[in-house]
Amino acid sequence: MAIVQNPSPTRWLALGKCVLGFKKIIPSVLMSLERESEERGEIVAAGLYHMMRNPNFIAILLLLCDVLPTINRLSCLFQTQSVDFVQISSNQEATLKALESKMEKPSYNETFKEMIGNLKSKGIKIDMTDTELEAELLTFDRSIKQGQI
Repeated sequence: MAIVQNPSPTRWLALGKCVLGFKKIIPSVLMSLERESEERGEIVAAGLYHMMRNPNFIAILLLLCDVLPTINRLSCLFQTQSVDFVQISSNQEATLKALESKMEKPSYNETFKEMIGNLKSKGIKIDMTDTELEAELLTFDRSIKQGQI
């Protein structure tokens, strides 16, 4: 059973755990929101359902799942009682290299396709054709590489 962490605006580690946990349960959340929207006429559930089915939402969620664990490792170094600046410096460089590598060959591309396929297999409607999804993913990739996201 997946446990969703409560995100905190000031704690990167909590955000990373929250995003990773949410990724595991997103199909169930979407199915619940759809049911609440259709059967009970819940407007908020309908809005969330519509927003979360958006391929950009899914791509950003997967991007965060890819990037936050890398950032969290560096963040942990700042949370020790005695900060070793030499260790931070070398880890900072390693973190930057890892993030640059992720930008050059992002792993969320295949994960995105798997996630969309998984959602579709569970009957969740994605309002784009496969061709439109592919084009949207390319646009998303370009935006990241140009620093717009």
